[in-house]
Amino acid sequence: MSDKDQAAQGAMAVLSPEVAEAYRSLQKGDLNGCESRCKEVLARDGQHADALHLLGIVECASGRTDQGIATLKNAVRARPDHSVYRLTLGRQLASRGEDRAAIDEFSAAVKNAPRMAQAFYEMGQCLDRLGEQSRAIEAYGKAVNARGDFAPAHYALAGALRRAGKHDEAIERYQQAVSARPEFGEAHYNLGLLLRDLDRLEEAEQSLARATELLSEFAPAHMSRGAVLASLHRYPEAESCLHRALELTPDDSNALTNLGNVLLFQNRPDEALHEFEKALKLEPDSPSAQLGVGLALRGQLRVSEAIPAIERALELDPDSVQSMYALAEAHDRTHQWDEAASWAKRAIEKKQSHLASRMLLARIDREAGRLEESDAALQSLLAEAPRDMMKVRVLKEMGHLCRARGNSADAVAKYNEAAAIWNALPEIQRMTETSLAQTLASYPDHLSESVVSTWEEEPVDDGRASPLILCGFPRAGVTVVEQMLASFPGVIATDEAPILNPVLMHVAQTAGAYRPYPECLDDLLDDQIEQCRSIYWEAAARLATGAAACDLLVDKHMMNLVHLGLYRRIFPDAKVLMVTRDPRDIIAECYIEYHTPSQATASFGSIPGIAESVQAYDALWQFAKSTFGMASMEVRYEDVVNDPARSMRRIAEWLGLSWDDGATKPDRRVRGKALRSHAYREIAGPISDRYIGVGSLFGNQIAQSIDAIRPYMKAHSYE
Repeated sequence: MSDKDQAAQGAMAVLSPEVAEAYRSLQKGDLNGCESRCKEVLARDGQHADALHLLGIVECASGRTDQGIATLKNAVRARPDHSVYRLTLGRQLASRGEDRAAIDEFSAAVKNAPRMAQAFYEMGQCLDRLGEQSRAIEAYGKAVNARGDFAPAHYALAGALRRAGKHDEAIERYQQAVSARPEFGEAHYNLGLLLRDLDRLEEAEQSLARATELLSEFAPAHMSRGAVLASLHRYPEAESCLHRALELTPDDSNALTNLGNVLLFQNRPDEALHEFEKALKLEPDSPSAQLGVGLALRGQLRVSEAIPAIERALELDPDSVQSMYALAEAHDRTHQWDEAASWAKRAIEKKQSHLASRMLLARIDREAGRLEESDAALQSLLAEAPRDMMKVRVLKEMGHLCRARGNSADAVAKYNEAAAIWNALPEIQRMTETSLAQTLASYPDHLSESVVSTWEEEPVDDGRASPLILCGFPRAGVTVVEQMLASFPGVIATDEAPILNPVLMHVAQTAGAYRPYPECLDDLLDDQIEQCRSIYWEAAARLATGAAACDLLVDKHMMNLVHLGLYRRIFPDAKVLMVTRDPRDIIAECYIEYHTPSQATASFGSIPGIAESVQAYDALWQFAKSTFGMASMEVRYEDVVNDPARSMRRIAEWLGLSWDDGATKPDRRVRGKALRSHAYREIAGPISDRYIGVGSLFGNQIAQSIDAIRPYMKAHSYE
């Protein structure tokens, strides 16, 4: 029963017998019958209060509001002490915007009935509309004190408290509202928004999830939940929510922009660009959509186009710190550090609390040798950064600064502190529920040599050379090898572009409809394999400039190893180049560098976790070598940096490439060019051995995990 129904029931309880029949007609929806009976009573007694009250209700319900209010006033004059009459009159006055007059009636009602919750509640609504916040809070408070399970009053009180900045009290009232009425979708929704604004994201997501269940056709609930899920790095779920919001409101440019951002976070810049462009068609002057276009172009490494697009976003919103920071990042990625620093400073001038810009500037100062300036900035950041990913980044940068000053012990302490925060974050704990090592270790269970031996082995005759599949664990030196290869004429590097993603989607929609991946690879038909190849080359042309006409495409990605079965299926003659490195150095670099949180990097806050992942990666490589029968070569990072010419000549001969002296000077090629890899700064300098032996920083910690990586060390002669 609704609260208004309860008020009506209270009215019935005090009706005189002669108008009870009229009231029953009203309950049945028979307004004419009710009016006729009331008039019959009033014909005998013109001051019959109950009849006047019911007649006034009918007149208002019939659209004769002025007449109805006049009749209700007559009822009140006949019975000034009748609280229900006062409540009804107040409600009708409020519906016409006469809030002051309504408040007078509600006040009179509660004077005669001090625990009339409905009157206090509706008085609070009038006071809210008049902007009298403190009085509204008082009225709502009296409503819930009079009736503890009055969900709408708790909800209204929560809203008033929220507007007054009393967030903890507001949360308590929202919680009481949903406790009193669990199906109260609006209360769940607004509780979620408040928790989101307070950065209590896990709780916010739970409330918004319930809101989307109860308000399934309410697009803002789906959009808000999607934004929170994105902040929690739960991107696939966020994407699903935003798609649902767009099903309900296809022309919502904000939802399209949010979806584009989520796709960017998943390294899908081509899809993201499509969404941002759709948003701009709907709202051509949207700064956020225009910025999204710039970020997507940067994600595609089309930096020469990205920078003007971001500058256009800044024209649309000259105060946008996000656009200034995006320009700083774009210049940083192309090794234009003076320009990057300039834009970071502009962002900081506009908003001193923009931590990301300050962080970028501190790093640039350190790398430029301005250690005191970097230290001062980092100390300030450490004091201000919340205990989240930003604090992790600050502590890791402080560790780098300590190393630059020769303070190894202090550096290790900072790295360990950063790791402790990383591991405690809810999104990391969720990602590590299934570790990278477990995922890698499970792959051999799904494909066997007996199955693979039945696959086609003949080279593909489509006029194109199959791609070179370049693999290696993060920080193994894969980017160095990739960029050296890309220095050869006719060779194009993909730089971790997600070329395989659309192929994986196609497989899931075809053979994957019957068996899970990767078992379904055995079910691919010849025409489906041809489609996979076409999709692959189309994606390569979109995501890697020059790929359409290159002599050799170098397809580099850490997860390529996981998908070697797919590469073997669609490119039987593809070669695989694996870059190895002393696992102790790999572990140390993964531990000290900041990585975007993902399923693949979540374990990087633990030296034992990294060690397990490194060994699982190599175990999968050993399985792949013996199972897939693909032509393969291994190259050691240490050999590459100690004798680049010898190492690259060996690789070039294996690939059938003519020697080019530029292969040993990749820094000349990449300076001014954007790279996706985390190693984009290191590769801009000359090749050196300065990163060999970094594992010694954590000698004792790594020694405790040495048994985990011993098979790797033995297999690649690092013992």
